[in-house]
Amino acid sequence: MAIDKAEYKRILDTHGRRVANRTLHASLPLYDRGGIGNFYACYAPEDKLPEHEHSRTGMVYEFDPTGWFKFYRDPSTAQKIEELKQDPLCAVWLDWWLNGDKKIKAIAPGFFSIAHKPEAELLATIEGLESDGFQWWADALLNLTEDDLTSIRRIVSIFAIPPEWPEPNSPEAEALLQETKISKSGI
Repeated sequence: MAIDKAEYKRILDTHGRRVANRTLHASLPLYDRGGIGNFYACYAPEDKLPEHEHSRTGMVYEFDPTGWFKFYRDPSTAQKIEELKQDPLCAVWLDWWLNGDKKIKAIAPGFFSIAHKPEAELLATIEGLESDGFQWWADALLNLTEDDLTSIRRIVSIFAIPPEWPEPNSPEAEALLQETKISKSGI
């Protein structure tokens, strides 16, 4: 059950906007947590917030209901990413995602998520995309080779726990923020 407005306001006043947003996010059912906008409302840099909404207790560095800090502070994560870069095809897909234009950066996580599905589910998704008028997505997915799918699945296996988006305040994150136009009114 989601926290109520009074509890949200109390947490905002005590710990700041990011902690209040994380508390709200953690209290929502999984299906109702939203996408990238909600994620950045929880983890984007505080310097973009009004001064009175900054963390005052340090809880912004401690309270991590999505596991974001744990994931990126784990030295094995960086090692896994470096290993991916050594695989030529993984390197191509990582480069497509991380160095593409802002539209590519915005769609790559969704594209990778779809491509990561088991074959039967992937084919059903492609059929659904075609019938819903998303022919570009369907064509792109149909043109993936087995090696492409293997590389994408390796990438997703690293980034799937828990974040699906680039690190807050990185150029990749800024491109996604521009694309999604996050509301300034919290989550």
